[in-house]
Amino acid sequence: SIPCLYTLVFPLAGLAGSLISKSLLRSGFLCALVSSAAAFLITDLVRCLLLWAAGKPAWGAGLWVMVREFFVTAPALLLVVPLFSAVHRRVHLYD
Repeated sequence: SIPCLYTLVFPLAGLAGSLISKSLLRSGFLCALVSSAAAFLITDLVRCLLLWAAGKPAWGAGLWVMVREFFVTAPALLLVVPLFSAVHRRVHLYD
């Protein structure tokens, strides 16, 4: 694994989330859920590709890690989305 993997992958995940929220879905819980899934998919696919390129078996275990990570963090969206929405409403009073 390369040391700067997450430095390279997180902007791609952020871009995917931005494109999802601007083009496909309205902001809200479903958008956050889809963006989160896309971020985990991109991050873990890149990690699996790097492990595969190094000659290590990665696909089954890597995708299983992605599923577990998503299902562990998805319930946190129930708390985070309303908090971010409240902050957004307070900051953007005149939009």
